[in-house]
Amino acid sequence: MSAFPRLLDEFHTAILTGDTTSAAESIKKNTRIAPEEQLAIFIEGYRIRLTQAIRSDYPALLALLGDKIFDALALQYIKNHPPMGFNLDRYPHEFAAFMHDNRDDGFAAEIAALEGMIAEVFMMEESTPLTPSALTGLTPEDFGNLVLKPRNASRLLAFDYPVDDWLAAQRAGNIPSRPEKGATFLYVYRHQNNVQRVALTEAAYSLLGRLFNGLSVGEALDVPAHTESIAANLQLWFAEWMEKGFFRSPSLRGGEADAAIE
Repeated sequence: MSAFPRLLDEFHTAILTGDTTSAAESIKKNTRIAPEEQLAIFIEGYRIRLTQAIRSDYPALLALLGDKIFDALALQYIKNHPPMGFNLDRYPHEFAAFMHDNRDDGFAAEIAALEGMIAEVFMMEESTPLTPSALTGLTPEDFGNLVLKPRNASRLLAFDYPVDDWLAAQRAGNIPSRPEKGATFLYVYRHQNNVQRVALTEAAYSLLGRLFNGLSVGEALDVPAHTESIAANLQLWFAEWMEKGFFRSPSLRGGEADAAIE
């Protein structure tokens, strides 16, 4: 019994390093198959499982890079970031950051970042959206004092490439070519058990960023670089954002919880 923990430790080391020699010696007397072969089978199966977990979160990146390049990156990620638990649901989440740090390919890194964030947001806890009826009867002063919070499962994202358009085309079954650079702004959030992606203008992105940083509506509107665009589109934006459930309930008024807004 005392040798069992040591054997497990040697198995773990073999899985991460690919070196079967040490662990093989520990089981040499209890097998009809060469210990090195047994360990090689086990290690290969374990790595395949981890690679499949990464593939499942990044199918568009896989389509972009191809099997050979993607799997080589996945195996390097596995070596550098071994799983620390039994549940692999969140294990691939850091793969996007690994891509950014280990491959000089800005577009691929941004596709990875978007797919990784979609997977992360899906795993987050969904929150109740603030409904349009919650704003009924507010005076302009009341509205200006509102502090609107993002959904719990959400991220506001900016990219240098049109990654959302490319991802949408790839998911539709096309094989789009790599695009030229073009700024993209997105709000990615979980709503009704699905991850939604909504494209934003730079002005809308800036306004939402200020709101989500805790400024009141009145304070957040003061964006000198986008004053005209915000003034021209504010009513339309808020109608769309409320309809799509951008904000969570309850909201805050004047920095304190307002029970009337549920």
